[in-house]
Amino acid sequence: MTVIKENDSAKNEPMPSAAKGVAFDGDEDEIDLMDYCVLLWRHKYLIIAGSILPTLVIGLVLFSSPRDFELTYTYGNWEVDDKKFEMFLDGFYSGENLGRIIPRLKNEGFEKYAVSIGNAGARGRKSLQKLILFEVWPPYMDLSNMKGKGASQMEELRKLTSLLVKMTITARPQSDVAAIASIVRNNVEHVTPLFDIEGELISEINEYRTKMAEIEENRFGLELSLKTKTNILAQLKNMKVEVLDTTETNFTLQFNIGNQSEYLPLAYHIRAAETGIVELKEEVRQYEDEHTHYEELTALNEKLLGGIRNSKSSEYTVGQFHSFVSDLHGRTEKTEVKDDLTAYIKRLENRMLSRVPVTDTPKTHSLGKGTVKKTGTAFVMFLIVSVFATFLREGVRRRHAGTV
Repeated sequence: MTVIKENDSAKNEPMPSAAKGVAFDGDEDEIDLMDYCVLLWRHKYLIIAGSILPTLVIGLVLFSSPRDFELTYTYGNWEVDDKKFEMFLDGFYSGENLGRIIPRLKNEGFEKYAVSIGNAGARGRKSLQKLILFEVWPPYMDLSNMKGKGASQMEELRKLTSLLVKMTITARPQSDVAAIASIVRNNVEHVTPLFDIEGELISEINEYRTKMAEIEENRFGLELSLKTKTNILAQLKNMKVEVLDTTETNFTLQFNIGNQSEYLPLAYHIRAAETGIVELKEEVRQYEDEHTHYEELTALNEKLLGGIRNSKSSEYTVGQFHSFVSDLHGRTEKTEVKDDLTAYIKRLENRMLSRVPVTDTPKTHSLGKGTVKKTGTAFVMFLIVSVFATFLREGVRRRHAGTV
């Protein structure tokens, strides 16, 4: 009851005069610095309680919350340029690939982490990078800030490759980090290469088809020229037969070359036409051989592409694809195609070797929870809110007292 009386007496105190800093001019209040200080001092316990208590609660929650741990694999032979690295990220963070990682995590008992990846995937790549982050060293240059560079220089900069790729997995608790990282690592080393291989095969197929179209276009022109020269040769030979029936023995043809006239025997022109026909036939034959070669390469790449796409298993790996290519190599009889497959197998094996980390057992590191920084920020925010609430409450009280 004593407290209530003190509050009532405080409410019934006369309003401060204008000399003390409060005056009413219409509906506006004017409060000087002294009034602010007096007001803050009067409600100091309320401000302290409104600032410290929520901060203590947040600090206690942060302190008692589980700590995150991270594990980093470093790949030293994975030389990729900016474009290829971006293609890799698109493949790894794609819904198709996450659909392969999440079931593996659930089967191994990491349900919470699988759900976290699924939720982060729905929000976008930035959220996923908080759980699984890829970095390159040296980092790629920001070409958007490169002004004054020529086209050739920009192209050379785009071709620069990074020497190291780091993959960092963040998870909790510490006992589960290594097992979770092993599942993600298996995907990176044995599954995601298939996305790169598939993209390269599609690109090569399109390239071969473009070259075949160019060959067909050029071959049509050559065949037209060959037909024309063949007709000319036939006419020249007919002219030679007619000359034999006349009394003239030195029959010549005139060809205008610029402003000069050259007279050559008919036999020379026949021989030149025959030589030109032979050369054209050889060019046509070369075009046909190239066209056949590109057809074989296209058919081969389509078989390889089918080997990836026809596999319905989510566990299909680059090692299984290597076995498929080796089996295809053993069943191929044509020498040229067999040689192409041999070279492709070597490139595939080099790709598989490049996806081996420098160390198989990296150390797990704990991440700071930032308790001090976060609680400090929370204290400042609650202090501002408490002071504002105090001013607002006092303003409402005085306005109400002025209208009574």
